Amino acid sequence: MERIDGKRLEAIRNYRGMSISDIVRKTGVSYQTIADIETGFTKGPQFVTLSKICHALRCKVNNVIVNEKE
Repeated sequence: MERIDGKRLEAIRNYRGMSISDIVRKTGVSYQTIADIETGFTKGPQFVTLSKICHALRCKVNNVIVNEKE
């Protein structure tokens, strides 16, 4: 089973020196949605949303997806 690793997404954002507000401006994705993904509140955002965020962070979607054993 695959899931989004919000902490990894947050780490990439911090590494890039970007705030959540920076990502909001670049993507149009709401602040709350990004914060929810990073904190794990939202387990499965739409692929297009995740793709926009990853594009803004200059990373691949598979960089923030982890496989979990069931």
